[in-house]
Amino acid sequence: MLADEEVEGGVVLRLDRQSVLDREQPPLLTVVIDEGAPRRPVGEPRVGVHLVSLSVRAYLGMRPMRARYGVE
Repeated sequence: MLADEEVEGGVVLRLDRQSVLDREQPPLLTVVIDEGAPRRPVGEPRVGVHLVSLSVRAYLGMRPMRARYGVE
């Protein structure tokens, strides 16, 4: 189990990284995900909803990797 300070430090770092995407001119970002990832029950249902909400941002591209291509 992580100490409270470790958890807090991780949250602060994650929020700092996330703030880069909320800038007035964010960097272009393309993410390649396994095609099955959106259907896997990871975390709460709101995780999938969050991914969908991110996908409409003009600077962010999400591309599925077909399972037939295997692991690189």
